[in-house]
Amino acid sequence: RTTERLAAPAAGRLPAALLAALGECVAATAAGIDGEAAARLERWGLQWQAIARILAHAAQLRRESVDLGLALLQTQAEWSAEAAHAGVDVHGPACSVAVDTNPAALKQLLDLLLEHALQQGHTVRIDVAAAAGDPYARVVVMMDSAPATSAPARDTLAWQLLVVLARALSLAPERRAVPGGERIELALPRSAT
Repeated sequence: RTTERLAAPAAGRLPAALLAALGECVAATAAGIDGEAAARLERWGLQWQAIARILAHAAQLRRESVDLGLALLQTQAEWSAEAAHAGVDVHGPACSVAVDTNPAALKQLLDLLLEHALQQGHTVRIDVAAAAGDPYARVVVMMDSAPATSAPARDTLAWQLLVVLARALSLAPERRAVPGGERIELALPRSAT
């Protein structure tokens, strides 16, 4: 069983592997442009712009109380067509808790988590773990996939962007290969209210 804990990156620098992956995705999409590919390219462009804005202002982002379960359900609904197209069953959270975060940053984190998950498994379970007295709530994403591995091929573009964004927000996603798949946890500070 492997666990990846992520250290803080050098300020303002993106890993070369991420930049290469971005270029490959854009090139592959642009090479066969049609209606669906054009829409995907537009979605990536908008996503990258939003992430770039968050990265540029991470230290100044206003934080507020956000219902994590509701945010997960909204993300699940927004990705339902993509999940259906990929043949992936997505199961949403059974509970909720308020977390102290920036709503725009949380949306991007959850989008990237789900995008990565849809590329890894046939069944995705998203939940909230919040133990009494723990100052953090955790987004827990379980993906079934065979074989379970932590090989670099599992480092999807969505995962790489998630890592960069999380680091900029002083968060540390944990990813483990588990029997039958992969488990990701992202801890967020609980709201005081």
